[in-house]
Amino acid sequence: FDRLFLLLKMQIEYFTGDTKTAPELYVPINNNYYSGKFLKKSEISSMENYLWLFTKHWPVIYEVYDSNNEYSLNIIGETFVYENVKAKYKMLLKQKDEAIDSYNYVKALFVMQTELKNHYIFKSKINFNNEIEFFYNNKKIEYSKLPDFITEEYAVLSSQKENFKLDYEKKNEELKELKAQVRGKEKEYLEKQKQIATFLECKKTFLGKVKYYFKKKKEKVETLEEQEELTQEEQVNSLEEKAKKYYTIEDLVLLHYYIDKEEKKLKDADMDISAQKEKLVSLSSKVKNANTYISEIESHKKSIFEFWRFASKDETKLLEAGEDSKKEDNKKIKKVFDFKMDFEQMGIAADTIQETSLTKEELDSVYLANIDVLDTLNNMSNIEQLYSNLKNKQDSKPSIDNIFGSISDNSSGFIGNKKHREVKKDKFKILEFTRNTTLEELKEKLEDVSKNLKSACNKIKSLYDMNIYAFSKEPKSKEYTKYSMNVQELFAKTAINSNTLDLYKISIKENMPLVYFSNLAFYDNYNKTLPKGMNLSEDVLLDNSMYEFELKNEIQFVTNMYNEKCEKPINVTVHEYDVKLKK
Repeated sequence: FDRLFLLLKMQIEYFTGDTKTAPELYVPINNNYYSGKFLKKSEISSMENYLWLFTKHWPVIYEVYDSNNEYSLNIIGETFVYENVKAKYKMLLKQKDEAIDSYNYVKALFVMQTELKNHYIFKSKINFNNEIEFFYNNKKIEYSKLPDFITEEYAVLSSQKENFKLDYEKKNEELKELKAQVRGKEKEYLEKQKQIATFLECKKTFLGKVKYYFKKKKEKVETLEEQEELTQEEQVNSLEEKAKKYYTIEDLVLLHYYIDKEEKKLKDADMDISAQKEKLVSLSSKVKNANTYISEIESHKKSIFEFWRFASKDETKLLEAGEDSKKEDNKKIKKVFDFKMDFEQMGIAADTIQETSLTKEELDSVYLANIDVLDTLNNMSNIEQLYSNLKNKQDSKPSIDNIFGSISDNSSGFIGNKKHREVKKDKFKILEFTRNTTLEELKEKLEDVSKNLKSACNKIKSLYDMNIYAFSKEPKSKEYTKYSMNVQELFAKTAINSNTLDLYKISIKENMPLVYFSNLAFYDNYNKTLPKGMNLSEDVLLDNSMYEFELKNEIQFVTNMYNEKCEKPINVTVHEYDVKLKK
């Protein structure tokens, strides 16, 4: 609206005679028909769809004429460059060939990612010219090198195809052998069952017992070779290949489809082999139990009288079933922390835990760790600067300010749209800092604050596995570090003046010690009206001295949305750490 009113103002000035120049304003027009000089309307629409797949934001495409009536195609949009961190990009296409190449380039990546979504995921980034670029496995994919990329991928898949074929043949042979062993065990077990069933039937009558006793003491178990053979038809739709210098996306897609089919056959064969092995173990156990049972019967056939007593028992040793070789996997499934979905409930839970677990002194110390006192806690050589700053602020405060102490009037505030009647914490009161406080007294107080923070960090644990972020020096170089759970908000609220930036990402596991900057860290809840949650901060505090840090990865990306005035892109280096507790 400010542009509209500017134009109206200029029009009024022109028509009232205050200016002699007619006002002009260049603006993009929505729903205007595209001229089709570079790309057709359908191609422009497709381009928007293609770019959305990679960026998850709809781009805006303009046909622009400059002051010299020179035509160009401008594509402007936003993209995620690292997790929830965004950047703006612009594609300026001044030639028709350039526009067609860009269209074909994005279309080729789109086709590969949609047709082969389990194999190719292209990540979008921007460079220092604010142009969008695409990467696969951290390797930049350029349009001019796309044929080489496809050919290289085809060559790798071709070797995989041969390996899959050999692996399947081996597994098929193993499966046939296992099935033959299973059939043999089944036949042997059936013979044993038949012998045991005969004994159980004969023991019911006098003549039956005599008849069974005078049978051959040991019957030979016949083992016959099965004549029938397992046959499994293999429909191998192998691709007829001819040597090519370059392969197309269609060739790559067809080969991937074939590889996926072969891979599925391999997985099915593995499952069949596993099932046959389990069946074989179970049958072997049953045969063993049957042999034990039959041996028990035969051992009592030394004399007719002993056999008579054994066969006349009311209960005989029962035939035990085979052991089940399957073992259930009782791995605990952990919830994955999603900031947008889980932060509100987690904040309430964290605030509730800290209300019952932390003392007032510990909560006061957590509040101090959220302000400029934290740097001094990490480096006590800065205490003189802190003392000077506190002194200047204290001298500027009227002495009447603290006359009421913690008692407030009936005025109320709001947190998260909820009304409360609580007093915000005051660092001067917590530090007991007055005009007469000495440097040594401040130092002693800060030492108490540090002890309280260590105590608090030992009491509170992380509720989830989650990632936390900070713009900082290397974490292990500081005793305490404040981290944000929301990387996008961390970028948005940080005043970034440099063109280079180090971002530290720490992967925290459930039940690891930390402290939340929940609502109780900012207010004294004397009236018990403070809303529960983390409405005032999305940060946590770590005592780095409790952890061992292991660097897992380093990633670089460029963004242009978060430095002052968004004039120059920022080169961000992400240092990703895993942590474990020190022993």
